[in-house]
Amino acid sequence: MRLRPVEQGSLLLAIDTAPRVVKLSGDKFTDYLLAEGLDDALAMRSASASTNQPGRERYRRHVKTLISVAGKSDATALASTGQRIEILPASPPQRWGPDEQAELRVIFDGKPLTGALLKAWHRHGGQLVSASQRTDARGHAKFALPHEGIWMFSVVHMIPAIRVPDADWDSFWGNLTLHTGPGEKSK
Repeated sequence: MRLRPVEQGSLLLAIDTAPRVVKLSGDKFTDYLLAEGLDDALAMRSASASTNQPGRERYRRHVKTLISVAGKSDATALASTGQRIEILPASPPQRWGPDEQAELRVIFDGKPLTGALLKAWHRHGGQLVSASQRTDARGHAKFALPHEGIWMFSVVHMIPAIRVPDADWDSFWGNLTLHTGPGEKSK
């Protein structure tokens, strides 16, 4: 499929995947929970003495890509798609640079997600640059991004699965990819 925008501004693509089930050994599941900052799930597994039990997880991906056509931005950059978990810029990404921090918010089921580990990823000069912040009570996190360009933000939220025979946990993987700064210079 090819997209051919006909006017300047923002284009937002969103995809939600169907649920998939994965099973990890107890130690690998614990490592995964630690890496994604899923402290509540770690605490629940510890409290139920199930940390050595395999982790059975049903997961879904909620992916968004924001494209700025001709370096222009509009309200689309800040619009919600209504995905179950969603990462939203709090201000237009074209403004993000050395003088303004990137502020994002994470929403789950239409409400701010507090304490989630939001990660930022960027490739610069062949090196992977990453940072992470916990969301505050409003679901917001701020990043001082050292470079302009394409950044990916990701978050995982996990809750106990209800009435799912082959999974103990439901997880929701949110992702937002966008370009920060004023965009490419014309040649």
